[in-house]
Amino acid sequence: MKRQIPFVGGELTRAEEIRSLKEKDYSDADIAFSVMVGGFSQSFRSGEMRGLSLDDLQAAYLQVAQILRLPQEDGGWAMAAPSLDEFREQYKALYGVDIVGDSGFPLRIDIGDQTRHGQQGRDAMLMSDRHLLGLIEQQLTERHTVLVVYGGSHWSTLSAALEKRLGKPAVAPFLK
Repeated sequence: MKRQIPFVGGELTRAEEIRSLKEKDYSDADIAFSVMVGGFSQSFRSGEMRGLSLDDLQAAYLQVAQILRLPQEDGGWAMAAPSLDEFREQYKALYGVDIVGDSGFPLRIDIGDQTRHGQQGRDAMLMSDRHLLGLIEQQLTERHTVLVVYGGSHWSTLSAALEKRLGKPAVAPFLK
């Protein structure tokens, strides 16, 4: 910042993500389900939610539903949350089992999920990658040198696109 080097974030805003998903015919209910199942997964993987009993889900539901209902400017999605019973019904319709006691959760909703929820996740990731790549391209055109920090699932798609445009990258490990 001292050198007047701009910082440009690369993620879609909530409003952009919701609009893009709706353009692909995902409903509010589809989006809300994905936010909720992702929230339950995060709570379970982090250890905040000890198990998948009805009591565990009811306790976690309050926090997950609150994030869904919060205004977008406060980090939420500004969407109505289904009841826990409605969520369980949709989970069972997609996966054939109740989330209560589901020994396949959270891996069931992860990579390879062939349900509508899984397709929505792939579509959202592709939209995010395209947005980020467009921003990188724009910055390269304007500045010729750009530092891009990314990782996780973005690495697999963006690294190939950037290598095609720029050649083999010089990767410097953070720790020696």
